[in-house]
Amino acid sequence: METRELEYFTVIAEEKNLSHAARKLYVGQPTLTKYIQKLERETGIALFVKTGKELQLTYAGKRYLDYAQRILGLKHEMENEMHEIRNSESGELHVGMPSVRCAIVLPRVLPAFHDKYPKVKFRITEASSASLDQALLDGTIDLAFYNLNVPGKNLVYETLSEDKTYAVLCKGHPLGEKAVLTDGGERCISLSMLADEIFMVQKLSQRQGELMRMVFRENHFVPAQI
Repeated sequence: METRELEYFTVIAEEKNLSHAARKLYVGQPTLTKYIQKLERETGIALFVKTGKELQLTYAGKRYLDYAQRILGLKHEMENEMHEIRNSESGELHVGMPSVRCAIVLPRVLPAFHDKYPKVKFRITEASSASLDQALLDGTIDLAFYNLNVPGKNLVYETLSEDKTYAVLCKGHPLGEKAVLTDGGERCISLSMLADEIFMVQKLSQRQGELMRMVFRENHFVPAQI
């Protein structure tokens, strides 16, 4: 059964006349006559009965019309949704993000996202960067946002922004007086000046912890304690 044939049936039922239905459907009247005869043979029951000049639905015909209208309605809904998905108006986006970044970024991003794409469902997975890499490879998430130092294989990356690394010292620390004020209004000190300090750095299993250790290696810097 084709949806075109269901459209034939609904128009015939609405017009109650084959010649009127044929004009509306832009087909010949013999085409509709053959269609009804074929349909009634296949169903094994009369769907129309002629009363004067009108075609009236039998009980079976009314039930057939009900199903035909529902099927055509679903087809219309499907076509509309496919159109919206094709034009990025609806769908589902599954995003991965580490918990800390998730808490900072989502409150600012989600309202703007929902304003622009109100019919798109947004799903979030909070996990470590390594776990998100695997989730991308498995296809369980669509994209991920996290810090990156060394790109992994089989994934495509795009840099959205660059984060700065700050040393947080206690109030009144002697190194605070040695910091140099930059044009941007930030106070900077050399990494070597922190050689005798105790560092509190994320675990090596976390991307930020791995990144800090890479910075230490690149600057030939070995903290006294970490």
